[in-house]
Amino acid sequence: MRVTDDGGLTATDTATVTIVNVAPVATFDAPASSPAGFPFTLSLTSAHDPSAADTSAGLEYAFDCGDGYGAFGGSASASCPTTDVGVTSVGGKIRDKDGGVSEYRGSVSVVVVTFSSLCDLVRAYSTDPKVADDLCDKLERAATAPTAGGREGLLAAFVGQVGAKTDKGLTPAQAAELTLLAARL
Repeated sequence: MRVTDDGGLTATDTATVTIVNVAPVATFDAPASSPAGFPFTLSLTSAHDPSAADTSAGLEYAFDCGDGYGAFGGSASASCPTTDVGVTSVGGKIRDKDGGVSEYRGSVSVVVVTFSSLCDLVRAYSTDPKVADDLCDKLERAATAPTAGGREGLLAAFVGQVGAKTDKGLTPAQAAELTLLAARL
């Protein structure tokens, strides 16, 4: 550094200046709950980095849907699948071009399946509307069955038909999920 006063005298000195990167920040959005079988969305909104250069270069995001973080990328949101009930620990990270990272954590309660929500999932999965109607009919009748035995019988028929439709309108993963969730009713 060189300094000159009004009289023309100059002085020179050196100093070490350390510049520290400040990580970007955002607001982490995760639902408090989500029905079993349906995906929920995680997002990082209102992203901000104090460095205009970092902001211009683009910020990157990574999300943990309960099974570890995925790779960083340009999308500020992620869709997370659900396959069973329980509390899922989730997270989001935001990163700038200089490697500054902020992490946010939360939890999503994947709530108990209902007859109605399971029917909605059947309709979302099935490629054959008639099969979906038949499966939903079994669920509707099980929901209103006057006895526990009647309900169990109708749920067993539902599970049997789901098994029969594996690779014939339902993928093996979809069939396994429907069977698991039916057992939660």
